[in-house]
Amino acid sequence: MDWIQIWRIAQVVLGIGLVIFVHESGHFLAARWCKVRVDVFSLGFGPRLFSWKRGDTTYQVAAIPLGGYVKMAGEESEEESATPDPNDLRSKSIGQRFLIFSGGVIMNVLFGVVIFPILFWVGIPFTQPLIGAPTPGGPAWQAGLESGTRVLEVNGQKVVTFSEILNEVALGDPSACELVIQRPGSEATERISLIPERSASRGLFDLGFPPALDPDHKVRIEEGSPAAIAGVATGDRWTSVEGARPGETPEEAFVSLAADGAPIRATFAKNESGEAFTVLLTPVETLEDAPVLFGVIAVTNQVAAIRGDSWGQVLQAGDRIIDLDGHKILSPSDLRTALQQTTTFSEIRFQRGGLHVHTRRFPHDVPPNASHYRADDLALKDGDGERRVRVVPRSAAAAAGLKSGDEILMVGDVPIDGTKTLLAALRAATQEERPASIVLLRTEESGEREITLEITAAPLPVLDYGINLMRAEYVYSESNPMDALVVGCGACVKFLQDSWLTLKGIFTDQVPGKNVGGPIAIGVIAHSFASVAWTKFFFFLCVLSMNLAFINVLPIPLLDGGHLFFLLIEKIKGSPVSDRIMGYSQLAGLVLIGFVFVYILYNDVQRTIG
Repeated sequence: MDWIQIWRIAQVVLGIGLVIFVHESGHFLAARWCKVRVDVFSLGFGPRLFSWKRGDTTYQVAAIPLGGYVKMAGEESEEESATPDPNDLRSKSIGQRFLIFSGGVIMNVLFGVVIFPILFWVGIPFTQPLIGAPTPGGPAWQAGLESGTRVLEVNGQKVVTFSEILNEVALGDPSACELVIQRPGSEATERISLIPERSASRGLFDLGFPPALDPDHKVRIEEGSPAAIAGVATGDRWTSVEGARPGETPEEAFVSLAADGAPIRATFAKNESGEAFTVLLTPVETLEDAPVLFGVIAVTNQVAAIRGDSWGQVLQAGDRIIDLDGHKILSPSDLRTALQQTTTFSEIRFQRGGLHVHTRRFPHDVPPNASHYRADDLALKDGDGERRVRVVPRSAAAAAGLKSGDEILMVGDVPIDGTKTLLAALRAATQEERPASIVLLRTEESGEREITLEITAAPLPVLDYGINLMRAEYVYSESNPMDALVVGCGACVKFLQDSWLTLKGIFTDQVPGKNVGGPIAIGVIAHSFASVAWTKFFFFLCVLSMNLAFINVLPIPLLDGGHLFFLLIEKIKGSPVSDRIMGYSQLAGLVLIGFVFVYILYNDVQRTIG
């Protein structure tokens, strides 16, 4: 581990410790203000690592850095029978005790109120609120949104970073979402309405688009990688790739060519000077941690959704495309290539309602213009009942002679009726570490012939070019300090609102509990933000502080909110709750907090393993 990583970890520990210190300082200062003796001020729980004493208070750092506490005179239950000392907590009025127990929450909010405006004035690196290529078939795709579209507002709320788009959609009305957008290259604003869909992977409602890549095609280069050795540096602009098809961006061309593992000749422009240079990127192949696979993947040729009118005159949802003017269609890339290679086409073959093959001929008197039939207007998915396969280059299947487009009839003694059956049979052979006897049907110019291959799963080599695409990022700032103050205070309110909406969403199943993170998630996010800029790191600490304030105000025994709740009851009934009720409630609170902590820790572990 190098010194930079050690410093990053130290930043995380100190930063999270600062938020805990701010919270406990609130209790400490409020107690001292109300003349309550503080016996212990602790950062962390458990065994003491080191301590010092000043006046009546012992200040310590403990071994378990999951919080902290302030122990005040008269707070322990065993002291209940004694006559309260004037410096004891029990001797203070309800108002004073309310201030003491709410002091941590108040300080956490004040931390955000003070720090947020400073950060927004200085400037914080954010991912721009630009959408990437919409997921085919998703709400944004159906609405015709393009990659590079800027989102200005979501449900009337101004957004300045991509994550705010996700939050507003996930925590908003799942039945409708209104966006104010600017399309690429336009200054005009447009208001559109979409219906969010629940993401299968995250379980949250979204509109089906990732963050946009850098519009200047800037790259991030791994140290010591083939790209770095070739002379490419982080921040350089990718201008072209040799062998790119018409209309492809450098990134799209790279993805297509990299699948074969061949050297790629690409041209870049230096970040500062703009000087163009061309390099040959030769990947490094490694088998370390390579997954053991057959290298067979599903064919993606079934129509999931159609956008616009052109394709709707030819196809309908559920159709499986076989070929377009003789070009086999096994993936969206095949469809795009077939359309790019012709200006007109005459025939498309597809299966509808089972295995019956339909041939649709386009009118000869009015040849259809291929530009009217865009590949992006068809959302394709893995085909139900599709027995044809695609083969990963350099895989065990490719080495054994299996080809993309082959139709699998049998795997061992298992008849294949579709992708699910095929992948299940191959997965079983992989787990049992045995070869698979595959019977296939191959269509050639001379006709169809049946072939039997014996394939054994093998490690699939990992290719590393050392080149990654940067997201569209910028530094957001308010030049006027008063504007920064307004934005910063608004951020405090917004994050408290989001905390409440998240909790509400968990109980209504709008937000799956698996999305809640604990100490591991906090550490990982803090480390990543610390690697970007100190303003980004302190922005996260402010968000963490606001979340800590919200959690502690919840009426859960053992938390500050539990104490405040019992003080309200005491105020209403004129006397404290009984020791019995207090004891049972504290036990229930302990069980609840323990359960929640184990659950979020489980989420953290699952997320880390995943």
